[in-house]
Amino acid sequence: MAARRVSAYRALASESRVTLLRLLQQSSSPMSVDALAEAIDLHVNTTREHLDCLIGAGLVSRHPEVRCTRGRPRMLYSAVERVDDESGGNRVREEMARILVAGYGQAAESPTVAAEHAGFAWGDRLSAEADDPAVLAPTRSAADAGGARASLAQLSALEARLDALGFEPETDPENLEVHMHRCPFYELAQESPEVVCSVLLGVSRGVLAHVGGPLTAAQLDAFVGPRHCVLHLARVDDEATERSTPHAAAPARR
Repeated sequence: MAARRVSAYRALASESRVTLLRLLQQSSSPMSVDALAEAIDLHVNTTREHLDCLIGAGLVSRHPEVRCTRGRPRMLYSAVERVDDESGGNRVREEMARILVAGYGQAAESPTVAAEHAGFAWGDRLSAEADDPAVLAPTRSAADAGGARASLAQLSALEARLDALGFEPETDPENLEVHMHRCPFYELAQESPEVVCSVLLGVSRGVLAHVGGPLTAAQLDAFVGPRHCVLHLARVDDEATERSTPHAAAPARR
């Protein structure tokens, strides 16, 4: 019977599976299930189940050991080298997977804080990649002047970046809210809402900080309706605060 296909996000929702994937990515050669089980202090059978899930998600491959002696060869595991697809959807999935893999096992900060910081950097990078000097020059002048024009410039950039990521945003400038009617990470958000929401909050802060102006992302309300989330914005008195390194994300309300 063919193995059931597993979502990459679902596979990476487990800290043990993320740790296994990190080990395989960092290893210079394929590893056996026994070596992996010993490395993460799990039972061999449990480790094998996690590896089967990663294989189903296309993140890990399994192949028999090449040997010249008699006997049944061991099965060895390797991380799959992902092909870089330039399509927007694939790039978004790859980036989220990278953040999830990198976020676990951080000694200095919790996964949610690491996710928010990674999201901030992602949002800033997305904005930098989208910069068009001919278009953004007036926007930056408006941001320097402050006021309503700067706020609108920030809102416009945020809506554009969230739309590119697939969130189907709808901006409410009067109430300083962004309603998102689709989550491209919905399955993962159901299992690990604190991580996904921290990434999204960080992305929003990174975009707003890159443009410059009086607005920052303050709070994310997750699942206020079926696949409907609301990002609440706030004005900051000190623009330098907005441009500084992001602080820990406020817990998402569900």
